[in-house]
Amino acid sequence: MNFKKIIAVTLCILTLCLPLTACKDKTAPAGNNGAAPKSVTGGSINFEGAYKKFAPTDVILTSSDGKYTVTWDVMYYFLCLAIEEINSTTGAYPDLSDLTETGYSTQIKTRAEESVLACLAIEYAADEAGAEITDDDRAEIAFNQELAEEQEGGADGFKKYLADNHLSYETYIYIVSVIDYLYENTVIATYGEGAKLFSDADTAAFLEDTEYLTVKQIYFSTTEIDGIKKLDDEALREKQFTAASVYDMLTSFEGGDFDAYFDSLMLEYSEDTTAINMYPNGYLFKADETYPALYDAASALEIGTYSGVIETELGFHIVYRLPVNYDIIPQGFAWDVKNTLRSQAARDFFGQRIENIRTELGADATGKFYELDLADLFK
Repeated sequence: MNFKKIIAVTLCILTLCLPLTACKDKTAPAGNNGAAPKSVTGGSINFEGAYKKFAPTDVILTSSDGKYTVTWDVMYYFLCLAIEEINSTTGAYPDLSDLTETGYSTQIKTRAEESVLACLAIEYAADEAGAEITDDDRAEIAFNQELAEEQEGGADGFKKYLADNHLSYETYIYIVSVIDYLYENTVIATYGEGAKLFSDADTAAFLEDTEYLTVKQIYFSTTEIDGIKKLDDEALREKQFTAASVYDMLTSFEGGDFDAYFDSLMLEYSEDTTAINMYPNGYLFKADETYPALYDAASALEIGTYSGVIETELGFHIVYRLPVNYDIIPQGFAWDVKNTLRSQAARDFFGQRIENIRTELGADATGKFYELDLADLFK
């Protein structure tokens, strides 16, 4: 984990990106005691002056249902983040005097409003699902806090680093707790570990426009030294002969459990150790994740049937098509229950729900935020 910079992590919970700091801090609000984060004045943007216009704990926005609030400390960070994003993209700080619908001032306020409302939407969904920050979460946050402080030369160095990025200690804790831990716990509380409570029908709807295939394969490599050097003609012919022989074994099988028989030949002959060790239930992939010849041959098969010998740049393949299993992980994803097709579908569905809640909470939201003149605030 890199503690040297704050990263904007794209969360698939909305149609926007919510910033999330890369390191995690203590959960207890302590440290700067509400002191203004140290900021750099660039161009006509006076960050430090803007921060002092309100007290850190002043309520700056209230959700439409009146239940959830945003303090100035939090809103200030998201306003600054939007300004810094423009500076990073354009190479200059924006002119905040343009108050038209397309002006930077309006864009920055919209971006900040969407971000804070997204945080409130997560809190709303968590309350609804009965999710909360656990003791294990707090232990992990505390552990990461120690690592962060080590990399920043101590607690004071870490707080200074946060302040230089327009973050108070308290706001940092809030963002990490809500976007990282509370979000994850709410997904689990709603759909269970690995999204086991998310239905097959809903998962199928998520995959409606995504042509995933599941196959097992018996593979014979035609390269050596990690695919760098092609085999000579004699070795190549031997591989081809072996592949054909295995195909003949499959066609002559007369037993009752073809799945087990294919697995036995795969274990005995296949040189695809990755599939055997990491994907014991078969490869799950889309068209752009494998060789066209392999995908085309596999997609042409009926479920429960196998191909002839297919040749690709990597070698010879015999593939056996299986039903798409929603509870296995697509090829290329790290081993994590959050990466199964069912989990991905559930998270996409949950993200849509968070977006709907965000819209509802912001429909009639009120507060000082809507009266802000950014040109005057940051002058």
